[in-house]
Amino acid sequence: MNHMYHLFQNIYTTFAKCLALLIITTALPAMVFAQTAPTDGMKDNTPNVHAFTNATIVTAPGETITNATLVIRNGVIESVGRRVSPPADARIWDMEGKTLYPGFIDAYSDVGMNEPRVELDRGNNSWNPNLRAQLKAEQEFDTEEDGSSALRSQGFTAALSMPPLGIFKGEAAIMSLKDGEVSDRVVKNGIAQGVTLSRSWDFGFTYPTSHIGVIALIRQTLYDADWYERAHQAYRNNPSLERPESNAPLAALYDAVKGNQPMIFHTTSDEEILRALRFKDEFNSINPWILGNGHEYKVLDVLTEHDAPLILPLAYPETPDVETPEDALGEDLADLRHWYLAPENPARVADAGLQFSFTSSGLEKPSEFLVNLRKAVELGLDKETALAALTSNPATLLGISSTHGSLETGKTANIIVADGDLFENGS
Repeated sequence: MNHMYHLFQNIYTTFAKCLALLIITTALPAMVFAQTAPTDGMKDNTPNVHAFTNATIVTAPGETITNATLVIRNGVIESVGRRVSPPADARIWDMEGKTLYPGFIDAYSDVGMNEPRVELDRGNNSWNPNLRAQLKAEQEFDTEEDGSSALRSQGFTAALSMPPLGIFKGEAAIMSLKDGEVSDRVVKNGIAQGVTLSRSWDFGFTYPTSHIGVIALIRQTLYDADWYERAHQAYRNNPSLERPESNAPLAALYDAVKGNQPMIFHTTSDEEILRALRFKDEFNSINPWILGNGHEYKVLDVLTEHDAPLILPLAYPETPDVETPEDALGEDLADLRHWYLAPENPARVADAGLQFSFTSSGLEKPSEFLVNLRKAVELGLDKETALAALTSNPATLLGISSTHGSLETGKTANIIVADGDLFENGS
């Protein structure tokens, strides 16, 4: 009898341990993803489950499933396919006649930067106000009228946000374009440093005031950033040396100078594209990305010789006034030629075998994006290439392909629903 008692006691203890383990394992997701901010009011744990049925689903460029179902649970894709059955707790959405696409990713924007700080009057800043590399997009992001809704209207669900001012602008972050607090919207930070090759008047009449001065300042700053780290390393190794100065912009640039962080060069002409690529010749460790300007078709021979990632805008020149022969005589031939060829730029870049990502940067109004995208498709850009430039390409480039860029199980449920072919007028 005593033997049987101990046997049952051991069985009960083992069962209790297994039950405790099951409860802990089940609770792990809630603990891992718990928010650090306290909940205001009652915490809502209601499952958020949706099933989109009878849909045509473009899961990735070149991959389409007809009469399919996509299930979302708490913002993540739970399942997608033709034989998927909606869960019992799901809200059903009949998508007959509709097409689902992965949400677009804007590879360069100033979303959340409506009123950037001009004066940096505290801290160990540079002598030149154009050097702002220490700024971080997620820390400068302002949710008040941040521009997210305008980008969402064009199909964008995430965007790279870059501080807009200065020559060395700061550090970009990938932001979700949903509503809410900044802490809930940062997808990934520390993406790249931003550099512009054009002089800025944001800080008044201060050096540099010419294009050649901008190039000189960029070169000197890159050399200074390299010196800065070496000087501090020497001091750490030998504290008897004179301690070097503390300079936040130079410290922030060191990873970019060593190639551990990309540098996005903001260009405004084909000449500036060439200038940006020349920095690689002088500073062979840097990793340049090119934010284009629509003139890439003029320098395709050079671009094909380099492996610098391209981010292409879809901002086209205004239609010139050529209603009369007299008006036409007042227009520059080069400007007329560019106005005619600019919408073909994406197709020409693609035909050259170059991969690229799209951006809404440069548009006067975000609402122009889909119109200009469809025009590029009309003029020869393949639809699959266009979709890749808005989904899988930027997801891979920005390092978020494990969660964004396609409609696959386990990925963030960023979805566009269209009532036709998204790349055709009228849909």
